[in-house]
Amino acid sequence: MSHLLIAAILGCIVAIGSMTVPSQQPTTPRGSASRPIVLFDEIPAYGDVASRVAAIEARRFLVVYQSADPKAASTGLIDTAAVIRAIRKEGDPNNLPAWGMLDFEDPFHDLLQKGPATPECNRTVAEMVRTIEAVRKAFPRTKWCFYGAPWLPYWLEGGKDWTTAPDSVKRRELDRAIAIYAPIIAASDWVSPTIYGKYDPKLYPEAERATIRSQGRAWRSAQVGVARVMARAQPVIPLVCPWWTPGGKAEYCRLMDPIEFIEDQVAPAIAEGASGAGVWAALGYQINRMTAADASRFVDEKDFGLREWRAAVVKDYLGGREPADWSAPGMAAFLRASMSSSMVKAMEDISALKLREPAGQVPAATK
Repeated sequence: MSHLLIAAILGCIVAIGSMTVPSQQPTTPRGSASRPIVLFDEIPAYGDVASRVAAIEARRFLVVYQSADPKAASTGLIDTAAVIRAIRKEGDPNNLPAWGMLDFEDPFHDLLQKGPATPECNRTVAEMVRTIEAVRKAFPRTKWCFYGAPWLPYWLEGGKDWTTAPDSVKRRELDRAIAIYAPIIAASDWVSPTIYGKYDPKLYPEAERATIRSQGRAWRSAQVGVARVMARAQPVIPLVCPWWTPGGKAEYCRLMDPIEFIEDQVAPAIAEGASGAGVWAALGYQINRMTAADASRFVDEKDFGLREWRAAVVKDYLGGREPADWSAPGMAAFLRASMSSSMVKAMEDISALKLREPAGQVPAATK
């Protein structure tokens, strides 16, 4: 990989990690060509917000979860026939969303991270490429990618981060990611690294909060930057989430401060040249689980399960009062309406950003 490409990413990481992002964008009307692409996984109360979604031209993306092939978690192989059958159950194959994502994480992520020189990684790459090619052949009208590819660690050697680590360490991680993910990205129609919020600055002393925010922005810049180096022609549309997600230090599942969501999570990606953002939350699943009379039939993820979501919803949407009965009539409808509105507000704030011009192209210095 050209040293100029890596040097350009490292330069952008430094600049974006230290940048101050305006909290509001000009309200001057502009054509949709200059707007970010805004995608969403699901909006449970879509009918309530359909006009707002249409106004920003947001589009749903289809997530094909690993439950399509339950055996994959133990075999590390993907049954493409099972995946295709699961997609067909979504409805008319000729009327699927224009954007689709294959979400196979366990054990695929860990196998990839064994490194490009290992047979486990090479087999996994080949398996993912084979799967996306089969799915595209079956559903050619939909653009396909894999969830969370490419991936870079948040923390680097010696406890450093993307603002403090030496360039040699950052360059090694970038080269490693390219060696692992390049074939998968080449086989994809779009690219979607995850850049979720993990560390809430409010949980740190005042003097440390600017550093916490800078660290997150630099990591997101690196994620998008390395994705763009590999993608070239494909749009890079990272996944974001307006609720805190596991893997750091935050009240997981709490709604993020909307200004920090834009300034720290989305704006660094747009500044790095992303074509937009995909908003993920799986709200329908979360609400169904929270309001079920028997929640035992749902998977209870670590730090993102029933207990965390209920605790967060009590604080963010129920005025701090725990309901006597989560399955009471009207509770699910209330949460669908309230949380869908939060989701669409985040999408509207993304749409208000201005794309870097020209969007989606590799910076001239790296060509």
